[in-house]
Amino acid sequence: MTGVQTCALPIYLKIQIKNAGAKAASNFVLRVKVNGQEVPEYKRMMYVTEVPAGKTKEQKLYPFYAPQTGKPVTVEVAILEAQWIDVKREGMNVTMMLLGAVPGLPTATTATLELKK
Repeated sequence: MTGVQTCALPIYLKIQIKNAGAKAASNFVLRVKVNGQEVPEYKRMMYVTEVPAGKTKEQKLYPFYAPQTGKPVTVEVAILEAQWIDVKREGMNVTMMLLGAVPGLPTATTATLELKK
């Protein structure tokens, strides 16, 4: 058998979600594109994490696999949906009430990643 075999490398992403609003936000639905191709699994997920008003929070994303070609990988992440929330804390209990959709979405950013061998 001849030819070149390439192995897929796991790519672990972390994004920074900045909330410039006056209320906390949560329930983020994302679109992730790798080299222009959408990774459909991300649109099926919702990240239920609180980003307080005026704060930035790091969010780890599920890994995806990219072929080991030696070329940079371009990744685009877009927030398609999010919800304003009201958070109540009583002892160990946390309750989040949805207040409505965050306007002005989607918003996206793109980065080019150099893959380590």
